[in-house]
Amino acid sequence: MFLKKQQPATKNYFFEKSFIDWKRGFRKVWSTNVEISHKILSFAQDSWDDDNHWLKIISVLAFISSLLTITVGVLLIIPIFFVYLITICICFFFVTCWGLLFWINERGYRTFRRISIICRKCNTRFKYPEYKCPDCGKLHSKLIPSNYGIICRKCICGHKLPTTFRRRQKTLRQWAICPNCKTNIYTKEITPISIATVGGPGSGKSCYIQSAVKTFIDQIAPKAGWSIHFLEKDDEDHFRKISKYFNDGILPEKTINQRPQAFNFYVKSNHWSPEKLLYIFDPAGEIFHDANNKQKYYEYLAGLVLIIDPMSIPKVRAKYLNNSSIDNEDMLESPDRILDTLINTLRKYYKTISKIDIPLSIVINKMDLFDLEDIIGKRAVVSEKKANIKSDNSRIHQLCINFLIEAGYKNFVNNVKSYFSYYHFFSCSSLGYSSKNKNESFRPFRVINPISWILCQHDHDFVKGFKQLNKL
Repeated sequence: MFLKKQQPATKNYFFEKSFIDWKRGFRKVWSTNVEISHKILSFAQDSWDDDNHWLKIISVLAFISSLLTITVGVLLIIPIFFVYLITICICFFFVTCWGLLFWINERGYRTFRRISIICRKCNTRFKYPEYKCPDCGKLHSKLIPSNYGIICRKCICGHKLPTTFRRRQKTLRQWAICPNCKTNIYTKEITPISIATVGGPGSGKSCYIQSAVKTFIDQIAPKAGWSIHFLEKDDEDHFRKISKYFNDGILPEKTINQRPQAFNFYVKSNHWSPEKLLYIFDPAGEIFHDANNKQKYYEYLAGLVLIIDPMSIPKVRAKYLNNSSIDNEDMLESPDRILDTLINTLRKYYKTISKIDIPLSIVINKMDLFDLEDIIGKRAVVSEKKANIKSDNSRIHQLCINFLIEAGYKNFVNNVKSYFSYYHFFSCSSLGYSSKNKNESFRPFRVINPISWILCQHDHDFVKGFKQLNKL
């Protein structure tokens, strides 16, 4: 409510100027009264020095007048200005209460809805952007109800800037600036949900993200009654390009950028407000182990998806490939090493030695290979479904754990259980049973389940929609 940082704006009258005016007014009136008294006293002294008796009488009367001037000043000026000060304090109290109502409403709404902003350029998350005055270009931080204005803030140039949440969204969105890198940001003050994928090179992260996003936008959102729109036109064009590649059976390009790519799109529903902005990050597998490459999005993640290539597990590779070499064998990375790096990275960011509270989806990818679907997929669930396990996801979760333990990755499973409070194992195929015909589209399956589980763990607004679709 009371901002400590100086702003290029005038403060509300009752928060500062009213007390300054009272102080100046009191000093001016009192000094005027004292000055008049001094003039009368000076006249009395001059008259007393004269030999004229009449002037001596006038001198005595002037002296009495000087004392009366001071006395009347004390009796009138002090009570009047005391009442004036009380009036200002009462006004200050009511204006402060009025401002606190707006401030509490704004703060409560933002906290309940987890509203913040993520800069697309530097990946920094912050609660409030800086706003540039449309007239003079001065930067205003924390443009909220405060001592600089309750409903609006008056810039030093005279332009009035709205301080309430909805009015800021409507009129100042194009003037928002990132406090960290000072670049324009075009996102709204909204509920951001950030999900990152991790995995070694060649594990299929890019394919997974793109197929999951396509499934969410094209299939899940329409059935759940959610509307989707993109942050910028370039984001929409990129999605359309990816969709065309998938429909034509063309593999997506490998991620090589040092700065992680991210899909950004809004999810709007009649059941929540404001709309939500999903960020799904895709860092290159080669920079995952780079200690110098700091990924700021780890500081505000809603969840993580760890992708496992089954061919990176030696026993699985030996079983299905008879120890023969594969195209990217030199790039394959052990899931153990990936998990250890992830745990160390998260502990560094969150500075904790206890369990990590970020939901973790562990996904065994490429279920279209060999007979893996019969072992840890839907067909295994159908053939081995037990009465005491309620859902297919729960059964696949247990099948994946058993699969990893039998493959010699018991320590991997134990580390997941030891270091993460919330975790779930999944199996899926990012491309599905692709045909040899290059013009036939990919058919991914179960790619949305890890994402939907994270969304429901992080934000209960999604629970009802996904339950209706029987995805959880």
